[in-house]
Amino acid sequence: MQIISLLSDWQQQSVYGAWAQAALLSRDGSFHIVELNNQIANFDLPHAAYLLNISFSKFPEGTIHINYIQSDKKDKKILIARAKGQYTISANNGFISMLDDIEKVWFFESVETPFNYINLSADIAKILSKQQPINEFVKETNNYINLSEEYDKPSLAGNMLTGHIMHIDGFGNLHTNISKVYFDKNIVVKNFRLFLRKHDEHNTLQTHYNDRPETEIAIFFNSSDYMEIALNKQNASELLGMKLGMKVIIEF
Repeated sequence: MQIISLLSDWQQQSVYGAWAQAALLSRDGSFHIVELNNQIANFDLPHAAYLLNISFSKFPEGTIHINYIQSDKKDKKILIARAKGQYTISANNGFISMLDDIEKVWFFESVETPFNYINLSADIAKILSKQQPINEFVKETNNYINLSEEYDKPSLAGNMLTGHIMHIDGFGNLHTNISKVYFDKNIVVKNFRLFLRKHDEHNTLQTHYNDRPETEIAIFFNSSDYMEIALNKQNASELLGMKLGMKVIIEF
């Protein structure tokens, strides 16, 4: 069974998601299609890249991911990247440069209009699913748009670690770009202070939402091993006034 995940900013009211799935299923009716997210804000490539980066570990080797955000570029190159044993298809728009652990990148030179990306990406997915030698139909490249500087990564300065809110889920929980690996590597002391805003200070880690009483803040590393901030049975984003891109500061 070939799993294909879709990332888009089309929102629920759009027909484009149905067109994309129809294009894929017309190539192979056995494809198992997963909507990774179709609610991303328009043109927000960093948000999409974050969602895919934290999702790689949830999918089996050989999964194909297709990014439809900003796919109508004049550049006719379609990129195929391999990371963690999985393939990602995207227009040459900077998205690939934001992904973690890229092993190789290839390009497919289209002679058609960029508005035909839905069909072209479906064609590429079909070829990849057949496990044909990839070099038979695409060329390896290191020459693609690099927007990695626009992708927020945690930073360290003295005794201060700064991360950012990268995703807010349907419950209002705040997902950061601070991984457990990065946290454990840089914060070797038990005592620390976490600031969501200048006046919001917290200094304990939990293991789950329910480790805190209702309406109190829980800070823990989620199943993707990234720091998550939540209010037990409440909307943390609304009640704490936190939005996408806002800083999370840890002093230790």
